[in-house]
Amino acid sequence: MVMNTSNPNPPGDQTKTSSSVVPNNSAISTTKTGTNSIPSSTSNEVVRPSPLSEDSNNVINRKRLLEKTEYEDLEQAPVKKTTALNLAKVDRYLSGPTTLSNTSPLAGNSAGQSEISPQSVLQWRQNLASELQGWATNGDCKDILSARTAVSALNDLSPGGALMKAARQELLAGQYPDSVQQDLKILYGSLSELLRHFWACFPPTTPLLQEKAIKMHDTLQKYQAKKLRPFENELVRQYSSGPKITVHLNRMLAAAERKFSTWQQKLQSKR
Repeated sequence: MVMNTSNPNPPGDQTKTSSSVVPNNSAISTTKTGTNSIPSSTSNEVVRPSPLSEDSNNVINRKRLLEKTEYEDLEQAPVKKTTALNLAKVDRYLSGPTTLSNTSPLAGNSAGQSEISPQSVLQWRQNLASELQGWATNGDCKDILSARTAVSALNDLSPGGALMKAARQELLAGQYPDSVQQDLKILYGSLSELLRHFWACFPPTTPLLQEKAIKMHDTLQKYQAKKLRPFENELVRQYSSGPKITVHLNRMLAAAERKFSTWQQKLQSKR
């Protein structure tokens, strides 16, 4: 009798187990070797964050939300703590520790007292009323004008009144036509531009600025002779007010002339 000591399982039925370590989740998978090896299990598990990371993300998101919804400059200011006022004598604080001099005619019997009582206040009012009556009868108030007389005098002394006919004032804009006003605007614009270049030369620290100051001074003189003087002469011939509307132009030219003459005197003194 021959004993068969070979493996009872046929070769095709032999199984071979192998363990493989899967990264990230450490799962062990068992495979079957044979004609068709099919994995017994898959490791497609989702990695869940830890609770600590979730809490930190929530805190960060909450801070970002607060930064976008809250504004420090629109919040109410904190209430300041005020110190309480402790009064030893409330009556003295309300009435005030005022004193009346002995020389005052309104003092009466309450002079020299540190505190004023209600009786002294009533007496002070009576003394004031008597003083006012004395002013009305014995003072200078007897010679004052009545209300009607005062209003009449005010109307007579106002522009256009009975006593102010020679000094009647009118608006200069209403005395001249639009053509004259337009010419005046042109004169103002051109003179302002010339004066701007003139005053920009001071202080004339360089020879170039000195030369420009002399040239601009000559230009201002020519402007006054050829532009401003004919305009004033035309106003004198046609209108009674004449050069009143060109007073400011002449003042600006006079200021520039004074500045130039002062500078010339300093130059001559240095030489």
